[in-house]
Amino acid sequence: MNFDWSILFQIPLVAAFIWYSIQMQKSYQESMAKRDEAYLNALNRISDDLKDNTKAIGDVLEHVPRK
Repeated sequence: MNFDWSILFQIPLVAAFIWYSIQMQKSYQESMAKRDEAYLNALNRISDDLKDNTKAIGDVLEHVPRK
């Protein structure tokens, strides 16, 4: 029975590929978390601006005489 020595070369390559894949996945998840946080902050700013505009319009309409 002969041992296939090429497996000793393949094991580190597979391990390196797995490590690289895990690192890339972590990086991707971190970038998506940052993107999501920025998106939610932008939505909050837009929502706050809309609330301010709605309040300003309501204030103006309170001073408009009704017939």
